Amino acid sequence: MWQKIRGYLDDKLIRPFRESHAPVQELALGSAVGMFWAMTPLVGIQMYLVTMSWLGFKTLRWKMNLAVGLAMVWISNPLTMGPLYYAFYKAGYITFDLLGLNPLVITFENFEGVLKTALAQDNLIASLKTWGEFLLNDLGWPTMIGGLLLAIPSAIASYPVTKNLVNKHRSNLAKKEGLTLEEWEAKHIHTFRDILKIEKEEQLAEKHSMEAARHPEDYLALARKTTGKKKAKSKTSTRKEKSKSGTSTTGTSSKKSASKKASRSTKKKQSRKPA
Repeated sequence: MWQKIRGYLDDKLIRPFRESHAPVQELALGSAVGMFWAMTPLVGIQMYLVTMSWLGFKTLRWKMNLAVGLAMVWISNPLTMGPLYYAFYKAGYITFDLLGLNPLVITFENFEGVLKTALAQDNLIASLKTWGEFLLNDLGWPTMIGGLLLAIPSAIASYPVTKNLVNKHRSNLAKKEGLTLEEWEAKHIHTFRDILKIEKEEQLAEKHSMEAARHPEDYLALARKTTGKKKAKSKTSTRKEKSKSGTSTTGTSSKKSASKKASRSTKKKQSRKPA
């Protein structure tokens, strides 16, 4: 069971960092944003909030890795949701208590009493109102405030931690290839546009290979035509280069012959002069 959980978390949370070829700054910012929303009691809309943050950073021309931001949301999963919500509530409760707001201590008896009061109401609207006020005032606000108190430092700490871990992982990969970290990044790191371009080229190559498998004769004929056109272009270019070189050599030879004739005429004139 633990192996399945570990494999699930590795696939959802760690693999986007390990296999990403984005710049480390984009990964670190995506990790910080994802950590912030993951540490809030907004389960169900956290991925939408990460996407909205990505769009907001995009308008400001700040580059954030969306895949990593969405992956970090998996920190608040069904296994960790209970402990996280308890931590959110306790942090909010302590904060409210320090501010003198005297929050209600939530126990099972509180839940049972509010539930009985809500069920004893005359109609459904009054019952939902009683239950909603309890969730928002007694449980919701401390939990929300406590989540924000934990989310802000977690997001701030996530940026340098992610940056160091990613650089360490990439340094190990660079050593295996006999490169420095800077050389490895220059070889493997791509921007978002470059990744889209590479994926598009790979899709076109896959499409061509599928077409070649379906219609090999047509594909071979097309390949022969393209290679013939390339050869014709190369021949014409070589002819042009030869003609240019020929004109240049004839020009230089004519200049040399003219200079030789001039030197001969000057020598004859000097010999004809009386002594």
